[in-house]
Amino acid sequence: MNGPALLPALLAALLALGPASARGAAHTPQGPEGVARFEVEGEAVILRGNQAAAQERAVDGALRRAVLRAVRQAVGEEGLARYRRQIEGSVLASGRDYIRSYRVLHMAADAQGRVVQVRLEAVVDWPALDEALRALRLARAEAGELRVLFLVEERVLGDPPPSGAPPPGPGIAEERLSLPFQEAGYAIVRPQAQREVFPPSQVAAALKGEMGAARLLGGLCGCRLVVTARAVSERERNGALVALANGRILRVEDGAVIAIRSSQVRLPPGRARSHEAALAASAGRLGAQLLAEARRALPPPASSAPAPAVQKKP
Repeated sequence: MNGPALLPALLAALLALGPASARGAAHTPQGPEGVARFEVEGEAVILRGNQAAAQERAVDGALRRAVLRAVRQAVGEEGLARYRRQIEGSVLASGRDYIRSYRVLHMAADAQGRVVQVRLEAVVDWPALDEALRALRLARAEAGELRVLFLVEERVLGDPPPSGAPPPGPGIAEERLSLPFQEAGYAIVRPQAQREVFPPSQVAAALKGEMGAARLLGGLCGCRLVVTARAVSERERNGALVALANGRILRVEDGAVIAIRSSQVRLPPGRARSHEAALAASAGRLGAQLLAEARRALPPPASSAPAPAVQKKP
């Protein structure tokens, strides 16, 4: 493909990192007030003839189901299964804290007068729930450590998209992009190096520019910054290689986008150049640009030695 034909594809990849909603995680239906509405049911056994107490327990069970449904939409089925213990011990244990209001649609005892059944519409406070989910850190930073999560996608245009399990380690673009941060003293975190694999759906959402997903993943692994980036490469008809890397830095604490940058390189024909060389060159330049912005927003710990990448624990 020649140069002009390459530009639309590269531009599409760049626009994929365009602005997205800073509120909430991926795929969560929200109203204009930042809430999610669910119709749920609950039931409770009537003990010692105390129907009022049974009604209260039935309502509590229904509200817990509403919060659980909101959590499931935030982290996905795979994320809920993986983090169930943490979620049940904190978010679900105080489920009513995330309910703004509810309306009873139906409540009655069964024909035998043994069980109270209730159906209601619950309004979940999404911003509060989102904050609680991001506070559930699977890995906490050590004292004096400033973690940066890198979510990087790289590909050669014209090749089929990757399928199946993700690669066991970072690609060349991710290595070159994160190297300046590591040398500056930041602790690098990658999905492949975590004890718990991140939900693929949330990683994909973060790479598409959904900041709620990026904040959630950053909070889960104790990171204060999240770098999402894409790097693409293509060979022109004359043999030259063109690569474009674009990315952004997100501050987990408040969801602010610190910087959006891009870097394009063109390696002339006539030399034994590979797509990896083009991706590495564009990602390296992008890494230097993003590092300058990260230093201004959250300087790395004062240390002369670079911080190691966070490795998988046995």
